[in-house]
Amino acid sequence: RTKGTNLKFHLYFLVFCVALFFLPASVKDDVFSPFGVMIAGILFPVYASIRAVATPQERDDKIWLQYWLSQTAVELCGMYVDHRSESNDKLGLYWYEFKFYLFVWLLLPFTDGASLLYEKVTLPFLAPHIAPIAEKMNSWVATIIATAMNISHLWIVGILFATLPHDLKHVVAISVGIVYPFFCSVVAATTDEVEDDTYWLTYYSCYGILYLAMRGCEHYLGKVPGFYVLFILSTVYLMLPMFQGAEKIFRHILVPLTGQQEMLIIRDGLKLRKSVVKDLPEEKRDAVSKKLADSFGNTTK
Repeated sequence: RTKGTNLKFHLYFLVFCVALFFLPASVKDDVFSPFGVMIAGILFPVYASIRAVATPQERDDKIWLQYWLSQTAVELCGMYVDHRSESNDKLGLYWYEFKFYLFVWLLLPFTDGASLLYEKVTLPFLAPHIAPIAEKMNSWVATIIATAMNISHLWIVGILFATLPHDLKHVVAISVGIVYPFFCSVVAATTDEVEDDTYWLTYYSCYGILYLAMRGCEHYLGKVPGFYVLFILSTVYLMLPMFQGAEKIFRHILVPLTGQQEMLIIRDGLKLRKSVVKDLPEEKRDAVSKKLADSFGNTTK
């Protein structure tokens, strides 16, 4: 990946965008539709994120977490425009065309816009301010969980949510899934630790599928009582460490569906070896690692 520093690739991408401008109107309507944007901005990155978490290389976890940071920021800032574009066809065409180009620019390894935004915007400007906010949000989330454990409070929250307008329910449901993870992911991306990158990348892999399912059903079931409540509960199940929901869905559903079981086993083995030898003296690590490898390779009973 170029980290977005090679100007010629951005020029090539600009030429690509201009070329797409001359596509027939019927093709553009399909490509720059909400479905086309979700394919480019969510479905492919979900698959790439699953591969990143499953492969032994750890650097790609941070790369794709940087993409989700940018994608989430776009979704947060664009929720109002998304709503307006549903009733304004002309605005919708331009808005979805812009999102399509932006998401492709963010994820292509040649333009690598996500890494460029991370280095030039997130790291120097956002991270110093978001870190203390994320720490406060962690305490707020703990308080909310403790309150929710008292069942007498749940019916009050349910009644208040049920009285909200349909559009506001949509905004609240989406916000639950992206605001808190966005702040935590910014902090995770700025640290050298890999575990927090992997945790949130696993979450985004699962949440992306949940979001696609919600958007696919929303037109038909959005006004059914309990639809958004079910989406929020599913999101919370994926998000919070106390449930480990994303980890379970990832390992037992997404990894088998994408055929990444072997790669994930290799990664787990390397992670186990790393945790075993980390407290050993440097001069003994190679010998112990070799013995571990030999023990795994010994299939005799």
